[in-house]
This record gives sequence, structure tokens and C-alpha cells, in this order.
Amino acid sequence: MRKTLNSIANIRTGHTFREKIEELSDGNVRVLQIKDIRRQHTELKQTDILTTTLPHVNWSGNNKALLSIDSVVLPARGDYYKASTFKSSDKVIASSQLLIITLKDKSVLPAYLCWAINQKATQHYLNSESRGSNMPMLSTHSLGGMPIHIPSLTTQQKIVELQQLWQQEQQLTQQLIKNREIMLKGMFQQLLIEGDKTSKNGDKQ
Repeated sequence: MRKTLNSIANIRTGHTFREKIEELSDGNVRVLQIKDIRRQHTELKQTDILTTTLPHVNWSGNNKALLSIDSVVLPARGDYYKASTFKSSDKVIASSQLLIITLKDKSVLPAYLCWAINQKATQHYLNSESRGSNMPMLSTHSLGGMPIHIPSLTTQQKIVELQQLWQQEQQLTQQLIKNREIMLKGMFQQLLIEGDKTSKNGDKQ
């Protein structure tokens, strides 16, 4: 079964900050920006938003603007439209550069929707719907018209679990590579030290 996104979810843009976002150690909410979404995918290899690294700001606006649990968030600008899921109880406000999807259809899992948006065919659709030459933008209208294939909840859950296993494997592989890099750097440094000692001994002779 296929449905358009706007038939199963509400879509809105994030909050527009009038001034540059500056971190405050005593701020009462955290701010989510495009760079954070990109980092989730490229560095952390995960789709769940990690809130502990987000900057704090002071917020006195309506709490309805805060992200709700199980929201799906993706960039509205640029050429990178990978989605992430929000599962934290922390108070987080998304910037206006982001689109926020809140499901209203209980037959769709948030994690499945996130997976579906991140698939190659869907990403191609989103890129084709973005407008602007210098800085492409994706509107709520274009996103809302996106068709989503909706299988049974059982199938959705299986897909989500498989995706989670794949992400865990990517994270482990990335950590192994980092550990190997650290080990090799130590070996390189040791070889240089030994080489210097050999050179000095040769000079003395």
C-alpha cells in the first residue's frame, strides 16, 4: 500500500532564530541543526539523534515548538536530505533549516518512516523536488506529496531491526578502524625513534 506523507503525518518547519545561535552553558533547551543531522549519519553511523552533543540556548517560546518523541527530522536546505528520529525526553528545538514530521497514522513506525526516507529512490525524489540553484530548498508541500510504501507493522519491525543491526555493524567497523589507526601511528612513531637511534650510533662510529 502506498500513501502520500501528508496523509499519514503532519509536517512543519523548525524555529527561526533572529540572531546567530550561540551556545549558553546555562541554557534551558538544546538546538538541533543541519550539521548535527549530517554528523549523525556520516560520523556516528546512526539515525537516532544524540542530544548530549547539541548546544544549549535560552528558550522562552511556546513548548509546542519543541521536538516530540518519535518525531522524524530531515534537512530542508542543501542537497542532503537524510532523516533521523528523535527519541529523547530532552527539550530540543529544531532550527528553521529542518523539516519535522510527526506521524498521525499508528500503522506506520517512526523508525520505518525514517528508513524509508533514507532509501536511494526516496532521496532521488527529494532531490528532484528541491528548488533553487545556489541553495536548494525542500518545502513542506513537496515533502508532503512524497509517496511512501507502507507494509504491515510486522514487516516494518523486521526492517527496522535489520537496519539497527547494520548500523551497529558499521559502528563496530568504524571503531576497529580507529583502533587500528591509533596502533599504526604508535608503530610509525616507534620506527622513527629507532631509526634516529640507529643513525646516531652510525655517526659515532
